[in-house]
Amino acid sequence: MAPIQEEGLGTIFSHGAPIWVPTVEVQPQNGLLKKKGLANDTPKWTSAKVERVEKSTSQEEEQDEKFLQQQNSKTVLFGKVDSELCYLQNEHDVDVDDLVKSDFLHEPGVLQTLRARYESDEMYTFSSNILIAINPHKRMPHLTTPDVQIGYHNTILGEHPPHVYAIAEQAFSVMLNDGQKQAILISGESGAGKTESAKMVMQYLAKRAQPASVYQDKFKRQSSFTEIAPIEEQVLESNPLLEAFGNAKTMRNNNSSRFGKFVEMRFDDFGHVCGAQISVFLLERSRVVQVSKGERSYHIFYQLCKGATDEQRSKYHLKSVEEFRYLNQSDTSELGDRDDVEEFKLCLNAMRTIGMSTGEQDSVFRIVAAILHLGNITFMGSDEAEFSGSEAEESAQNCADLLKIPVQQLKTALTKRNLKNTAGIIVTPLKVPAAEESRDALAKTIYSRLFDWLVSAIKEKISFFRDTKSATSDRTIGILDIYGFESFEKNSFEQLCINLANEKLQQQFNHHVLEGEQQQYIAEGISWSYVDFVDNQDCLDLLEGGGKNKAKGIFPLIDEACKMPNVTYQNLANSLRTQLAGLERFEAPKKDPNAFTVDHYAGEVTYQTNQLMDKNRDYVASEHQALMMASNDVLLVSLFEESDDQNSDSNSENSSSNANVRNARNGNQSSFKLSSVGFQFRKQLTELANKLNQCQPHYIRCIKPNKFSKSGLLVPEFILGQLHALGILVAVRIACAGYPTRRDIVQFGQKYFMLVQEQFKNIDPRCMNQEVARKVCESVLEQSNLNGWQMGFTKVFLRTGQLAVLEGERGRVLNKFARKIQAAWRGKYVRDQFVRIKAAIIVIQSCYRGHLGRVVAQKILEEPAALIIQNVWKAHKVRKFVKTIRAVIVMQKFSRRYEAVKEQKKHKSAVLLQRWFRRVQSRRNLRKVIAAAIIQKWFRGYQIRKETKYIFAARKIQKSIRAYLLRSGYYTNKLFVKNNQGARIAKIARKLRSMSRESAQMVKEAALMVQVQNEGQVQKMQDMFKQLLGASDVGETIIAPKPENIPNMSKYVDRNFSINRQQPKMTRMISRRFTSTVGDADGVRAAVGVGAGAGVGDGALRFRKSNLLAAPESFVLIRRLRFIQVLFAALIKQMKNMSSIWILC
Repeated sequence: MAPIQEEGLGTIFSHGAPIWVPTVEVQPQNGLLKKKGLANDTPKWTSAKVERVEKSTSQEEEQDEKFLQQQNSKTVLFGKVDSELCYLQNEHDVDVDDLVKSDFLHEPGVLQTLRARYESDEMYTFSSNILIAINPHKRMPHLTTPDVQIGYHNTILGEHPPHVYAIAEQAFSVMLNDGQKQAILISGESGAGKTESAKMVMQYLAKRAQPASVYQDKFKRQSSFTEIAPIEEQVLESNPLLEAFGNAKTMRNNNSSRFGKFVEMRFDDFGHVCGAQISVFLLERSRVVQVSKGERSYHIFYQLCKGATDEQRSKYHLKSVEEFRYLNQSDTSELGDRDDVEEFKLCLNAMRTIGMSTGEQDSVFRIVAAILHLGNITFMGSDEAEFSGSEAEESAQNCADLLKIPVQQLKTALTKRNLKNTAGIIVTPLKVPAAEESRDALAKTIYSRLFDWLVSAIKEKISFFRDTKSATSDRTIGILDIYGFESFEKNSFEQLCINLANEKLQQQFNHHVLEGEQQQYIAEGISWSYVDFVDNQDCLDLLEGGGKNKAKGIFPLIDEACKMPNVTYQNLANSLRTQLAGLERFEAPKKDPNAFTVDHYAGEVTYQTNQLMDKNRDYVASEHQALMMASNDVLLVSLFEESDDQNSDSNSENSSSNANVRNARNGNQSSFKLSSVGFQFRKQLTELANKLNQCQPHYIRCIKPNKFSKSGLLVPEFILGQLHALGILVAVRIACAGYPTRRDIVQFGQKYFMLVQEQFKNIDPRCMNQEVARKVCESVLEQSNLNGWQMGFTKVFLRTGQLAVLEGERGRVLNKFARKIQAAWRGKYVRDQFVRIKAAIIVIQSCYRGHLGRVVAQKILEEPAALIIQNVWKAHKVRKFVKTIRAVIVMQKFSRRYEAVKEQKKHKSAVLLQRWFRRVQSRRNLRKVIAAAIIQKWFRGYQIRKETKYIFAARKIQKSIRAYLLRSGYYTNKLFVKNNQGARIAKIARKLRSMSRESAQMVKEAALMVQVQNEGQVQKMQDMFKQLLGASDVGETIIAPKPENIPNMSKYVDRNFSINRQQPKMTRMISRRFTSTVGDADGVRAAVGVGAGAGVGDGALRFRKSNLLAAPESFVLIRRLRFIQVLFAALIKQMKNMSSIWILC
């Protein structure tokens, strides 16, 4: 059965059209999905295509439905879906850098455009004049280079791709040309990149505006500091200082700003920076004393503990982070991507840049360290609070030293309270919970006032509004970095204040967007009436009171509860539920009786009342005030100097508060000086709103792509909630309520000319002018049966959905033309294909026949050519081989010649060295022998002369003894004995004579064995021996000289000379024979053998004393022979390196 198509529905949703289909039940409102609250489920959209469109057959309610097919699948069907919940898809989402330029403005279209640009690293997207900045969670240096900054100079919005610099340039150009105040409002939730975007805007403006030297010189002369940086540099350097004292790590962001900031930069007529001013809003004071797990307190505490020098650590009594109670409540002390030590150096540099003196820096760090020590003070006791031990005492002492106050006064201020009445002063001790609350209140008060003083100090250093002309100038640009809409599982006072600020900014945003729409409509001559939109004034009345709300608002009721005694958070919840029960935006949850719900512009948020009053109180106990005023630190005293005007302003909200102030002045003084945080914040918001109303606003909406702060991940559902909270979808809805589709007349006529081309056959759409285009546009719109459109001077304005109808008609015409074009093209393609194939076949056949002929001819020519080539190649190889052999032979010849010459040179050198070495050695040995002989000669002469004296004396004694014996007849009695001795001596002499012949023969044989290298030296030695022994030739018999000429050798008689077994055999034989022949005194012949190297004491003779006594003549001969032997041994001992010499005597 063919589907039944309705005329209007079929023109919008054609077959195959890409659309978005929701996967949860939603209700459309004004072209967008209106969500009841942020806590509800966010719809998920799926891409699909239209399968067919038919009319519903339901009896209860008739509705248009269509069959859809998923785009990424060919089999999965969605079934029937209500057509009112589906939206056509946009084309080319990446190329669309402005959401207003999209064909269709709806939630899925906006999400798809943002996702497509994010995936292509396009972080910025325009929505008219609003910039949407998605945090990439990674560094993208190519977006912040100096060339990129210069590229946006003197450009209009939309001329270049979307960027923060484009918004800054637009504000600067309008400010400089029109002289109108500008404001750049940056908002978004924590971790969306607000702070970084504000830095980029300030950096661009500082570089865009050249510094005015005249103002700088005046500021230096008026300042008490000697080293002052330029004003734009001071403005930029104030960021690290404010981040250190006002930023902290949260679950969503490692560098979350816990305060709002409005920086106003003032320029002169030439665009030079001449001053700046900073205002801050709502510092989160509770983070000083209470930190949740996974988060950190303010950065300055960790920077001081980790980055302080040893001198500072000793001076401020610093410990590790884990030892301070205010910091160790969380298990997180590191930032991961940030170094606290380096950040502390940047903080110190920022203090020096803005001109803070060394004394001021020291006072600031003293106060910060004192707050840490104050947190380590603990209490105990049941009735009265007392310090819990030595650690608490030590911490109190350190805190008192740093604050320069008496320690006992500090203890009293923390544990006691003074109440004043008409009777006098009553001192009341505090219990432990009250003492802890008093300690924490003092810490929060000190830190918040220190932060305010830092902001004032920065403002004083960078402000230069003293010049009358500059002060009245409207050339200012304000940069608002404020928190975005917040909604958590548990919401408290901070979320209530933040959402109030966003409600005020959203109201201002709505009015500005509508005003911009009105100006554009008036410029185009469009008849336009007021566009109805959701105004949030009733929500502001609910929060602040007044207006249509006759009852008090939430903030006034909280202030009133804070001023009443003994009011609990349950009483506050009951009061809110009772007095605000009938208001539209207020709801009372049934499950939680101590909570209330407010319907904000971005959704419903439920708040708990258990800490609203505590966080709203900004009181200072009189004891704390007196304690701080008693300090010797000038900076600390200045923090607690209050004026009466401030106190009166903080309590002049209504008549009851004024009455309380009058009663306090009359004498009923309270122990607390109450100053409502909510009232101060609302007052600041009012001042900010007044400033923004005087400025032309520019909006930067920062979006966090996912809750995990992970790069490359974009969660559409998470993005959609932020689009609601930031009011971007509200702006789109306002645009949809008027004429959201705006197209240039000429471009519109050229695009849709095909719908009415039959009426304008003679017109070329490519050369269409303004008048013809207007006629074409009117004809197209009238033929499409569309109502409510208007024609401006240069643009066509269409209502929501009208462009979709035109696109449907254009799609059908294009399909019709496409089918005709396809049919004609297919026919022509087939004909052309046949012609090309036929021609190709002919060419292929021709080429193949030619190829066969060439192959045959080639074979005929290849055989003789191959033989010639082979011959030439072989000859070439042989010649090459012969050349190689010849070259090798030549190389071998030269190599051998070189080696031979080298060896000959080595041999000659060795022979020459040996010859000279032997000559030197011979000369050296000869000199030694001669020198030894001379020395021995003179020494033995001396010994002989010395012993001769004893011989003469012995002879005289013997002579005397013999004479005596003769006279006494001794010889007569011993004659027989004497005759026997004479016979024995004669026997010995005969043996010697017989031996002399044998000895002479042996000596001659030994002389033949002498090896002499130098004949001259041997002859010289023989001459010397002849001279000494008195012999004519070697080997002849030596005649013994007279006994009186022989020196006394008696000392040698008793020596026992043994033959050396290593001497030659001949020497030992001569010795034995000589010994056996001793005793013949007549004709003694002896042979003495001396070996080379023999020393004194070596010899071949062995004597016995009995033989010597029996033959005195033998004794004389023996002594002479011994003398000669000793002499020869001494001489030969010096000749160690010469050959053996045998001398025959």
